[in-house]
Amino acid sequence: MLFRSLIATAFVGVKKIIDTLYSLKITGRGGKFYLSFGNLLLLFPYIVGWYADYISPRYTESWLQQSSFFIFLLSTFFIILGYLDLGFTLKSLRDEDKDILSNLDSEEDVLTELPGDDN
Repeated sequence: MLFRSLIATAFVGVKKIIDTLYSLKITGRGGKFYLSFGNLLLLFPYIVGWYADYISPRYTESWLQQSSFFIFLLSTFFIILGYLDLGFTLKSLRDEDKDILSNLDSEEDVLTELPGDDN
């Protein structure tokens, strides 16, 4: 469970980095909390499974198991959505990098003098 919390925290950091790149107008997309939210939602099925295995192995209420399964499916959906969003964000960043590098390769865009240099 600690590992899931660390992963969720790491994805919050990734979201903050993407938001910083978006505020600097480097990427055209902002970050979303899908991955962090999905990983935090996965804690509930883990806790229910732990409860069913160690605390009450003979009897676990069916509504608890069904809600745990539903939350597991919901968290899986958010994780898949988050990875897709992260992939599209990184693809747009890669495409913008190719545009910037192709503009730097052309001869007419190369600066021979530094801006503000009056000599």
